[in-house]
Amino acid sequence: MVRFRMRSSYQVIDRANARRRRYERVFGTLPVVGYRGKVEAQAKARELRAEGRTVAAIAAELGVAKSSVSLWVRDVPYVPQPRQPSPHRRVHPQHMARLAEIEECDELGAARIGALSDQAFLAAGAALYAGEGAKHEHGCVYVSYHCSRTHRQIMGLVRALLSSSAIPG
Repeated sequence: MVRFRMRSSYQVIDRANARRRRYERVFGTLPVVGYRGKVEAQAKARELRAEGRTVAAIAAELGVAKSSVSLWVRDVPYVPQPRQPSPHRRVHPQHMARLAEIEECDELGAARIGALSDQAFLAAGAALYAGEGAKHEHGCVYVSYHCSRTHRQIMGLVRALLSSSAIPG
């Protein structure tokens, strides 16, 4: 009766590693056998990566897959450079239309309102205080004001309101 002994994959790997160590001990180095890949492309990829090129740019230049380049250069020190904007990128027309509409509304509002009197200024500040941000009372000593949407013009109005003499007390 003949018995076959099944080996686990770990045992197979251990035997292969033992053969490799034995060969290395006897001959001093491992033999170069089989397909080693695109050695010249690998060396060029490593040089380009050391220059700071991206994986995608290296892959495009060498005509290989990005995953191959990523494996070849994963141990090369890399300092990322600022990305160049795409020459094909442009501002969306709807965004430009929205910016133009906001500018038009700003000009119309400034022309319509003009300079605010102290009374109107206080009313605008009270409306802003009621509708914007959060208020926290710390004991009875002072009240802090926090804006949730901190547009620079709104913050300028808040600063002017808090430092003006229109507020009693």
